[in-house]
Amino acid sequence: YNWLSNKPLNVWYGVEIDASGRVTELALFDNGLEGQIPSLDSLTKLWRLNLSYNKLSGEIPSLNALTKLKYVRLNHNQLTGQIPAMGDLTQLISLTLQSNKLNGTLPNLSTLTQLGTVFLQDNELTGSLANMGSPRLMELLILSNNKLSGQIPDLRGMVGLASLRLDGNQLSGQIPSLSAL
Repeated sequence: YNWLSNKPLNVWYGVEIDASGRVTELALFDNGLEGQIPSLDSLTKLWRLNLSYNKLSGEIPSLNALTKLKYVRLNHNQLTGQIPAMGDLTQLISLTLQSNKLNGTLPNLSTLTQLGTVFLQDNELTGSLANMGSPRLMELLILSNNKLSGQIPDLRGMVGLASLRLDGNQLSGQIPSLSAL
């Protein structure tokens, strides 16, 4: 409602703004949206992005300019290409990209010290888990049903890890007991 109108942003469906009129949230999930995600670089106050359960395609644009982002939900779309680098998103708490057609290697997440949940299952991701790093506060790490390979790295650096799913990959080695983490 009210999109592409001259009405103020605070009455646009799925848009939240702050006191200065800057967009802080985009919640346009399950709306039948199609096409590519445009550059969001001008939304520098955005802290929540939820475009899940749509029909979005193409690559995920760079999100590094959105340094306030805490929650990214782009799951259950038709997104392709690699997961963009996210090293500047130091406030990111949750990354949900499952059930797309993403490929390439896992991004390095080691600088994302607030990251607690990562859902990347049901994609076509390749490479080693070692590329990802060990975000210390990680609680949920779900990477099942990809094309990941190589040794399962030592995960003891993830002191908060409570749930780990790696099934449906070509990984080798032992998974440490979560009680040992």
